[in-house]
Amino acid sequence: MTHTARVSPAGGTAPARLAPRIALVLALKVLGLAVLWLLFVRDQRVAVDARGTASAFGLLGTQQDSSLKSEGNVHGQ
Repeated sequence: MTHTARVSPAGGTAPARLAPRIALVLALKVLGLAVLWLLFVRDQRVAVDARGTASAFGLLGTQQDSSLKSEGNVHGQ
């Protein structure tokens, strides 16, 4: 049983006519994504503020002890 390419009514084989259309659709999608990125994403920045984050978590009122306090035996000593 041999397979032959289907001939469309408009002339030419269906796969041969389909490839350029697929390439065009993919190119348009890539172009559209690039435009969306340029319009909405490119200039988005996040300001990092340690004090603001600490206050949001309620950590500003606590005092940190700089000396380490070990409990128990350190490495079996």
